[in-house]
Amino acid sequence: MGKYLTVLVFILILLIFDSVATYSQSWTNPVNVSSAGSNDNPSLAISTDGTLHCVWSHAKGAYLSTLFYSKSTDNGTTWSEPLDITANYNKWLGSANIVCDSFNNLYVSYDYDLFNYTQTKVFYKKFNGFSWGDSIRLSGALNGVWNNRLTIDQNNKVYCFWYGGISSGISYICIENGIAGNIINPYSTQGKQIRLSKATCDNSNNVHCIGTVYNPSNPSDFPQSIYFNSVNGDWSDIQLLTSVRTTLDNDLSLNKAGIPDFVFAVITDPFNDGHCAINTSTLSTGLPTIPEFVGDSSSIPAIITDINGDTHIVATEDVQSGFNLVHFFYKDGQWKKEVIDTNSQRYYQNHLYRDGKKIYWIYKKLYNVNSNTYSNVVIRRLDVVQGLTEKQPDNFSRVYPNPFCDKIEIELLKNSQNEITVDLFDPTGNLLCTKRFHSIPNEKARFTLSLQEGNCRILIPGLYFLFVSDGGLINRFKVIKTD
Repeated sequence: MGKYLTVLVFILILLIFDSVATYSQSWTNPVNVSSAGSNDNPSLAISTDGTLHCVWSHAKGAYLSTLFYSKSTDNGTTWSEPLDITANYNKWLGSANIVCDSFNNLYVSYDYDLFNYTQTKVFYKKFNGFSWGDSIRLSGALNGVWNNRLTIDQNNKVYCFWYGGISSGISYICIENGIAGNIINPYSTQGKQIRLSKATCDNSNNVHCIGTVYNPSNPSDFPQSIYFNSVNGDWSDIQLLTSVRTTLDNDLSLNKAGIPDFVFAVITDPFNDGHCAINTSTLSTGLPTIPEFVGDSSSIPAIITDINGDTHIVATEDVQSGFNLVHFFYKDGQWKKEVIDTNSQRYYQNHLYRDGKKIYWIYKKLYNVNSNTYSNVVIRRLDVVQGLTEKQPDNFSRVYPNPFCDKIEIELLKNSQNEITVDLFDPTGNLLCTKRFHSIPNEKARFTLSLQEGNCRILIPGLYFLFVSDGGLINRFKVIKTD
């Protein structure tokens, strides 16, 4: 009796957790920020008056690039003519980052001479509201430093981080009142590479960081996503977000409670670069929670929390025909996915930023001209309705029985003329079974997924994820396998 009562309680929890609601707002059409050519590594800052400031690197030759800047005063609809702010004529500049202080001064950091890694340096320059200042070398006498990242706290204290090789790991320097302090190295790398992806500051001026740790000279020491922070100037221990292999792309965002939420891509097939699963977790009592599976075949994720406290994740999805730009949103205990754009080539460098009710999504999109590949910096906007509480159900399918033994019935709740795809995953994102069904026009169809069919891998009792797709939105269900 106790066994069945436990299963019943678990089912009730799942039913509550998996209630679904429509996300009614839509992303705007894409707007090109950059000019024609090869544009890379965009970064965005938003000033107190809502002006958007964007910097990126623009290639001028095979081994030559400079930094461009543009701004928008109409929420990203139109942009100023790109301005070359570094006037560089002989080196490759990259990894542009920008932040804005409370006085609307802009700070831009970048890597200098990237094609000569033994001589790479980190520079920054400041815009005081009227003009751009000179470029200032932040990395001091150090050479071979790169992968800089920039953040700013509530007191306008600017932090600039960079990677200095296995011997020195992550270093950073602070800029206060226009004066740069001493270079600080908070961690001993112990022969491993610690690569910072993002740093952000909370309302108490604590610094939260996400990155990757691995040993590039030891193939068995694979990359893993990590979190670390600085509270009152004291740096924490490095914490693993997952015990499995991840890509170098991950992100964090502070939720409404000021607690960091994480997103990272787990590699589920080491022989297939595109086979990754998006996982997310948060910080609870000082420790990362167990990762939650969000979506399959996706990478390059970014995460943000909107004004209502809802979480948004964007990523690049690998599909048979090319690549999708996808948006995962969390409503009433369930992740849902919508496809925003498609392209024959991969989307790169997804970043999310929030300004009040608005969320901005900036990324790099490749395109071809006469067999040559170029790239644009592209932006989209999502206008969130504050306090929206009316939610309409948007499930187009239901599954039963749940728990199940050897087969699952999938019933469509509305007519569909599209092909229906059913995928079954384990909690770590491994695809266990997939099947496609042809729906019957003007009829509410029902299909059966049998685990005894040849292409389904043997399952042990436990929790699994079932995705039902009609070519647009995807319904995601937690299902329990029994003996």
